[in-house]
Amino acid sequence: MNEDVVAMDSITPERWKRVKEVASLALDRDEAVRADFVAQTCGPDGELRLQVLSLLASAEAATPFFEVPAGAAGATLLATDTRIGPYRIVRELASGGMGSVYLAERDGEFRQRVAIKVVRGGFPNRFLLERFREERRILASLEHPNIARLLDGGTTDSGLPYVAMEYVAGQPIDVFCDARGLPLRGRLEIFRQVCAAVHYAHQHLVIHRDIKAANILVTEEGTPKLLDFGIAKLLHSDPSSAYGQFTTVRVMTPESASPEQVAGRPITVASDVYALGILLYRLLTGRSPYRGPLDSDVALVRAVVEEMPEPPSAASGNRGKVPADVDMIVMRALRKEPERRYESAGQLSEDIERFLHGRPVLASPDSLTYRSRKFIGRHRVAMAGAAAVVIALIGGIAATTWQARVAERERARAQREFNAVRGLANAVLGELDDEVRKLPGSTRAQEILLRRATDYLDALSAEAQGDIALQRELAAGYIKLATVQGSSGLPNLGDQVGMRATFTKAIRILEPIVASDQVSSEDRARLAIALIRIVNLEEKNTPSGEANRTRAKALMDALSPAERSQPYESSALQVVLEDFASARINAQDYAGARVALEEKLLVAEASVRARPDNFDASRNLSLNYKRLGAVLEVLNRRDEAIPLYRKAMALDQQRVTAQPATPMWRLDLSFSYGALGSALRAAGELEGALVNYEQAIALRERVVADDPADDFATTSLANGYSRIAYIHTLRDEPAATVDYSRKRIQVMARRYAAHPERAKAADYYTDAVADAIDQCLESLERPSITSRQRAALSPAIGQMIGELARLQKAEQAQKFRTRLARLTTSSSPSVR
Repeated sequence: MNEDVVAMDSITPERWKRVKEVASLALDRDEAVRADFVAQTCGPDGELRLQVLSLLASAEAATPFFEVPAGAAGATLLATDTRIGPYRIVRELASGGMGSVYLAERDGEFRQRVAIKVVRGGFPNRFLLERFREERRILASLEHPNIARLLDGGTTDSGLPYVAMEYVAGQPIDVFCDARGLPLRGRLEIFRQVCAAVHYAHQHLVIHRDIKAANILVTEEGTPKLLDFGIAKLLHSDPSSAYGQFTTVRVMTPESASPEQVAGRPITVASDVYALGILLYRLLTGRSPYRGPLDSDVALVRAVVEEMPEPPSAASGNRGKVPADVDMIVMRALRKEPERRYESAGQLSEDIERFLHGRPVLASPDSLTYRSRKFIGRHRVAMAGAAAVVIALIGGIAATTWQARVAERERARAQREFNAVRGLANAVLGELDDEVRKLPGSTRAQEILLRRATDYLDALSAEAQGDIALQRELAAGYIKLATVQGSSGLPNLGDQVGMRATFTKAIRILEPIVASDQVSSEDRARLAIALIRIVNLEEKNTPSGEANRTRAKALMDALSPAERSQPYESSALQVVLEDFASARINAQDYAGARVALEEKLLVAEASVRARPDNFDASRNLSLNYKRLGAVLEVLNRRDEAIPLYRKAMALDQQRVTAQPATPMWRLDLSFSYGALGSALRAAGELEGALVNYEQAIALRERVVADDPADDFATTSLANGYSRIAYIHTLRDEPAATVDYSRKRIQVMARRYAAHPERAKAADYYTDAVADAIDQCLESLERPSITSRQRAALSPAIGQMIGELARLQKAEQAQKFRTRLARLTTSSSPSVR
């Protein structure tokens, strides 16, 4: 086909897109009929035919580089003792899809052995080089004990990029388990470490897409290391890059591919969960879940998309019994529909932990209805199976780029691209954002997704000024983005300045829509929410705040009872009523606050009755129980408040049980424990109060560990430590008071160090340090505390005072020093 190869570096972007479309369709056909298909499709356009054939020639030349498994042998490209940067090649370790991997040594002062991966020479393919650079970027972003680390990178003398990675001297995970005869528990525990690595990668917006035994080496000490991110995808990859443009080349290992991969559907974290299921199946049974060879497209599609594997217990042979719970766990991970699998690698690992500890697992056997639906689906897929082609449409938690095939040639290119970008942005703002929100550690990822989506819609809106539907989509996107940036009461990044600016953008868009004759009830509700969020940023009782509050209430009053009962409108009404209650609380009108909250409670309960399975409605009702309970406590009606806290706790626990990995649900449950603990403390039941606060802290610590960027969780954790410190003060346990006060300061120090530029960040940190010192001194001032206890704890408190002085609070620090000195030099408590 050499005579048909032509230069394509000068063709227009429109022409190049058409070339790729035809080539993509041609790749679906058997090689023997491709040329005829191209000639028929291109018709009289001979130049287009030559350009398509040229691209096909490049794709055919590239195929071996992407379909060879990562451990397959290949010809040595670099000789022993060849130098690459500071490294000397020792020998070739493996040859794979993108190049070869060599064992190398670094000479000089720091001697170390590394694995160097070099892109294949002799093939100047822009896609290959871009993929290799993408791998280097991915590896540089990951730092986890179960992921092989990136140590160095650069370019060889011949201009080929390379990466130097941690050299893992180990065996593939299945070989390691078999060689040591690991029992079921041992295999599950080592598999959970792999899940932790995959989950960490997902939190950093990376999908591996080629999880298999050969890509997981286990060291002699039993530590698994995830390797080879060569076909992984960063969520925020540049769609204009070569990597983003060439999405039709096959980049996967057939056995570990998910149904959506082989069928060319969007790829999410669920694809890696499926691959983990296949890996676990192999560890338990010693073989693939698929029966028969996967040596053709038809066989591959039929096996992966249609074939239901038999449970591991039926395929394990003489390798040992596989319990029914483990069967269910594996089969849930291997479900054909992504939404029916585990939500994350972390949730899969948690279910295995439940089994290991004898607790019920989340996985459940398939129902008869589900099997029937699968039978129909298998016949439908079989008819289309031969035409399926592997297309990596969307890599990562989300899709920022995809390639659509032209269904209607007469459609205008500009309109097609406009609708495509708009559809992508709304997919991100809608179900994709909902799914990402469930992932632990995803606050930063959610902010990136929402910002990209609103940027796209913003650019489109400039070209479609009269499109009210588009303006509505953009306003909804801004409200979601602002909420993640800094909205109190939800996981956020603590960026209140950014939140204010984003809410202001939403208000500017919504105001003319609400003033038009095309206004809807949802438009009014959305504007009311944005106005109230701005109110929450104002100082108390400012004229602008009161004006916004009045406008928001008028917007909701304009809705009919039927409109108020709609899901979004109902939530907005609750936001407005909550704000009204807050205003009454600020004015110390607790009776008025109670009336507002009881009105809000009626709305929240009606919403749950209408949508009993809706988690947002459940959360709103739970929050109202807690808020009303707090007001009742102030009104000395604690006996009425405690049952409300228990109702809230029951709702929160239901959500955690259904979606244990969702950070928001865990935080909500922690606040129910905290509210009950506060009520018990006020009633003098210190033991019960401490138990509930410890439950609250455990939940918050887990959320912060998963996502240190979640400012709301971080400050909530610090506040929780303060509450526990106070209980220990009341229990005459000053050492524990000091310990939890130090933990509080450490949390706030990390928060301040991460974003010192944020508004009032220094003030929040300084206030936390001063309050913690005051709490510790109060604990030492209690009559039952001995001089020895005061002397023992004095150095730790002195360190806190020193930190306060470094924060330029010298006068306040000196007062604390004087107070501490009085305590440590006197045998009796000082009088404050």
